[in-house]
Amino acid sequence: MEQNSAWEVRGFASLEEAAPILTSNDEFVLALPISAVLVQRLRLPAAAEGDFAEMVRIQMEKALPYAPEEVTTGFEVIEKIGEESVVSAVAVHNEKLNELAAPLSARGLFPSRVTVYAALRCATHAPNGDAFLIFPEQGSVICAIGEEGAVSFARTLEGGDPKQLEMDLPHLVLSAELAGVSTSFPVVLLDESLFALRETAQRLLAREVDLIAVEAPPTDTQMNLLPEAWRHRRVELVRQAEWRRRLLIGAGVYGAVVLLLLACLLVIRFEIGRLDRRIARDAPRTEFVQAAAMNWKALAPAIDPHYYP
Repeated sequence: MEQNSAWEVRGFASLEEAAPILTSNDEFVLALPISAVLVQRLRLPAAAEGDFAEMVRIQMEKALPYAPEEVTTGFEVIEKIGEESVVSAVAVHNEKLNELAAPLSARGLFPSRVTVYAALRCATHAPNGDAFLIFPEQGSVICAIGEEGAVSFARTLEGGDPKQLEMDLPHLVLSAELAGVSTSFPVVLLDESLFALRETAQRLLAREVDLIAVEAPPTDTQMNLLPEAWRHRRVELVRQAEWRRRLLIGAGVYGAVVLLLLACLLVIRFEIGRLDRRIARDAPRTEFVQAAAMNWKALAPAIDPHYYP
């Protein structure tokens, strides 16, 4: 467990270990690895928000060998230039997404948002301007280019040693340039756990390389790859939890009323028993008074002044 000044970071080896600490009412974000998604930088004409999302979806579907209903897409606007917009677009195959999230869905857990881990890294560590980031992910090394806090290019390196970085980094930079991504980034950020790569990265990129912390509180992003089926399922689970809560409250109120009635019944029976004991205790006195009253009634004619004026 790591802890910094902002929040507590708990590390888990897999989603299987993390799932037990979550509940269906928790708001959590699922961040996908680069190996599970396709990231592209697109330049599109300006359009309404709804039309813009559809344009991004169409462009991303052209690059994937899947039917449209089998893919979920998301995007972030990097900048607007005149009548055009530059966006960071991401697509994920739903089957792959379901496979990754199986430990969560098996427990009835669905995230409120699905994004990309590299996008969180860019938004957190390089929210402004262009930056080149190198960080570990699932045992691999990821090189990502961020523009205004959005990931516009990302690749996985074959290995994490300096020699492999020296072989792969020039090809990666060339691929970024061919994709229309600027490689004149003024900031280079390296995860502190990959300190052994710092000298090689500085020499190849001819820039100072700054270290970034293992983790930091993630900045929220506009990227959301949450499938509609998951969204509906989450709403359904939240609704079921709300009805369950209401039923529990109703059952609690009903139980409290029943207990109150039982308490009232016990009090009444106690009072009846107490009155019976008092009546039994006062019975001799009552009988004496009744006998005296009968005697006086019998003697009343003898002393009635009507008969003896």
